[in-house]
Amino acid sequence: MDITQDEAWLSSANSELERCFHLARKARTPLVLAGLTAIALMGLPPPWNQDRDQLRVTVCASPQQQRSKQRDIRAIYWSLPFFTSTITCGDISMNIVDPVTACLQSLRDISKEEAVVLFDSLLARGANRKEVSKQDLECLINTNQRFVGKASARWALERCREGTDSPMESRLRIKLIQHHFPCPQVNYMIQHPQTGEIWLADLAYPELKIAIEYQGVRFHTSKESLKRDSRKSSALQGMKWNLIPVTSEDILDQTCWNRFTDTLESVIVAQSARYSVHCELDEV
Repeated sequence: MDITQDEAWLSSANSELERCFHLARKARTPLVLAGLTAIALMGLPPPWNQDRDQLRVTVCASPQQQRSKQRDIRAIYWSLPFFTSTITCGDISMNIVDPVTACLQSLRDISKEEAVVLFDSLLARGANRKEVSKQDLECLINTNQRFVGKASARWALERCREGTDSPMESRLRIKLIQHHFPCPQVNYMIQHPQTGEIWLADLAYPELKIAIEYQGVRFHTSKESLKRDSRKSSALQGMKWNLIPVTSEDILDQTCWNRFTDTLESVIVAQSARYSVHCELDEV
């Protein structure tokens, strides 16, 4: 698992880990950390609007195991096969389920939209970040065995994409689809015809030459990233692409979202006429 070196996340993960070890010292059997607790320790994107008591640690148990009497522990049963890793502190050891299992176990606590975000993170771009192929994830979800959240898993499987970069880009893509825009392509590769430079558009409608660029604060504020963004913007505009920037505020605030979608709709209509491409926007 590629652990994000983010100070806020590291602080939160360390606090969660300390709490887990505190409970493990009082447990009769080694804990198997699962679900949202496992996600919090792995660097996977924390889901929004979790249906979870924040004071409880989620652990995996078999039907034969006696439920823990500790109030701060919630035990869930999981019948699908999974792998574990061991975490040790002194003479105390705990196990933690694999990232794919943690995401599937979390479906009982999150919305189907956030399930897409988690699946996207499992299928992320880069060999050091990708946890599973979409085909293997599909095989696991479509097993004959039942599990809580299976309907959400199937819904999310149809809408997740391989090669994503950030949870906010995933949320933006899903929100566009839910507002009846066509599903944009993820990290679409654009090569400059003269220089050979390759640029990735966060989200794109290639046939219309529209690129939507998510402006994440931490990623886009260093001197080097600003230079790179400037070169990218100039290059794509020179290749007749329309770049539409979007921020977290545009996604979260309704007024900002309406302004963004009005702009996107206008650009789609204009580009459709320019390139004689039919794009259905009747329901927007």
